Amino acid sequence: VKAPCVSKAHLTPVVNFEAPNNMDPLLMGKLIDTRVNNEDITSMIFYFADKGYLKISLDENNSPTLIRIVRNLPNSCTDYEKIMFEGLFAHGETVTPAQLANRFYKTSERVTAMVNSRARGLFTSKSMSVAVLFAALGGLLLGVAPFALGLIQISVKYLLVAPFLAIIPALIIFGASQTVRWYELKISKKKKALFSLLIALGCAALSLLYALLVPHWIMDFVPKLLLGAVCSAVCVLSVIIVSRSDAYNAQLNQIVGFKSFILLAEKEKLEKMLEDDPQFYYHILPYAQVLGVSDVWQDKFESIALPPPSYVTYSHSTMHRVLEFHMINSAFKNITRTVSNKIVPPSSSGGSGRGGFS
Repeated sequence: VKAPCVSKAHLTPVVNFEAPNNMDPLLMGKLIDTRVNNEDITSMIFYFADKGYLKISLDENNSPTLIRIVRNLPNSCTDYEKIMFEGLFAHGETVTPAQLANRFYKTSERVTAMVNSRARGLFTSKSMSVAVLFAALGGLLLGVAPFALGLIQISVKYLLVAPFLAIIPALIIFGASQTVRWYELKISKKKKALFSLLIALGCAALSLLYALLVPHWIMDFVPKLLLGAVCSAVCVLSVIIVSRSDAYNAQLNQIVGFKSFILLAEKEKLEKMLEDDPQFYYHILPYAQVLGVSDVWQDKFESIALPPPSYVTYSHSTMHRVLEFHMINSAFKNITRTVSNKIVPPSSSGGSGRGGFS
């Protein structure tokens, strides 16, 4: 019988053709990887536009303009949606992404805190505590082993302090492994393999450093190396103990099923859905962004005739439809990239996020 604190809730995705439970893309971005990233924030611009709350003018190709359409969002919207919308237009009825520099970051921080508060209890506290304890014990063992052997061989006055410092990189390895696990539903297999390789290299570096720190008269080099490797493995594998709550698991089943639809939907099915809803591509676009599959979603419509989004205005009325599609997606990438780079305090330099359309 498994202990309740380490019981595992396996995912059984439920395929959805639309966002489950009318979930907004910002909350979905939080739930898919437990973080609110810059691309999650910027996805709300296209979500607001699709809902009819704002329009996007592409008359200036190098500087798209956001135009406020409604004074207040409906009561059905969440508090963080209302705060973000007001933050976008805090200084006027129109705004360019570049104008958000040095001021929108405060709105972003407030919205992020509200979403984090709304999405609490994603993992059971007992399983998290046990996982951290295992990781800490893995690092502690690296100090205890040579300490005990040293006491056997020499006087207690020669206490070995340096090996106990291994608990610090051990917990760092645990944190890195936990991050990879949180992101496994969003990142590609190639990136997951790359991050896993970096963690493995970190474990190897810890083992080697440990072998060099512990004096040779306490332990031989090979046993030290093996002990470092075993304890590093304990720190990495302890993240497996962390268990999702039942409510979070149910949400992920819906979200992963929705992502599966975006990844696997065939052209014939998409064309049929476009007949029923010509704006279907744009409805899904903000969600594809936060799920990390916007490029896949865009590629699926390369050869399908699409009307421009109802919320975009531009003067290129004679442009070919295929060129319209590329122009609009290019503008979306520009908006995403620019806003993501502006969600930083004035003292920061450069961008801190990765746009989902990049």
